[in-house]
Amino acid sequence: MERQNCEDSASQKFILRNKYFIFGAMIWFSGTLGRVLNS
Repeated sequence: MERQNCEDSASQKFILRNKYFIFGAMIWFSGTLGRVLNS
């Protein structure tokens, strides 16, 4: 029970820390994809 809680908070911290990186990567990826499709 305790261990599961600890792992959950750890993954939440990881997601929070990398939220902006993931968001930026998604924007960059969709932008690149759009450029490839339009060319």
